[in-house]
Amino acid sequence: MVPVGRKTRHARLKSMKGEFAVESKETARHEVEQPGDDPYQPGAEQSGREQTGAAAAPAATLKPISAKKRKNLFKCDDIFFFDGNVDKRRTYICVNDQQFSIPNREFEIILMLAVQLKKDGKGWVKSDRIAADNAWQLVSRARKCLQAYLKDKSGEIIENNYGGSYRLSVPPDNVSFDIETIQEHWNKSIAELAGKITKPTI
Repeated sequence: MVPVGRKTRHARLKSMKGEFAVESKETARHEVEQPGDDPYQPGAEQSGREQTGAAAAPAATLKPISAKKRKNLFKCDDIFFFDGNVDKRRTYICVNDQQFSIPNREFEIILMLAVQLKKDGKGWVKSDRIAADNAWQLVSRARKCLQAYLKDKSGEIIENNYGGSYRLSVPPDNVSFDIETIQEHWNKSIAELAGKITKPTI
């Protein structure tokens, strides 16, 4: 028979061992579950970012269109210089180093398209800005004035987007003007367009 005092001490030691075992298990589990120990846990990723100071990956952004790609958006590659010298009811223009005169109304339409092209880099002009009625006929006449001087005689030098707008279909860098001469044109509609000439914004 074991004395009562010894039983009590034995029970107390057994209880202490049990508590120590439970505490050891809790400590071990806590250590295993600490974020950052496992590189595949979210806590590890966050801890890594805090340590390195790395920011979250930025959202995808649209890259600007390169000059080469923008050039390919246009139908033709002809070079235009708007001379602006007057010959009675005709005005001189130079296309691919070939100087010739065209009727003032056709010159005004082509100049309008060129100014818009320089202004926004795209060049689309709504038909009602060209004329209240029959704008397509005026555009057709303007296109014919240029056709013989183009690199590609069948090229769509004045492009139609089939939505009621037209543009001079060449890269903006292919167009230049003698602004001072155009401003002195006796036709006020043509002279006023010179004041709207700006560099392309793209």
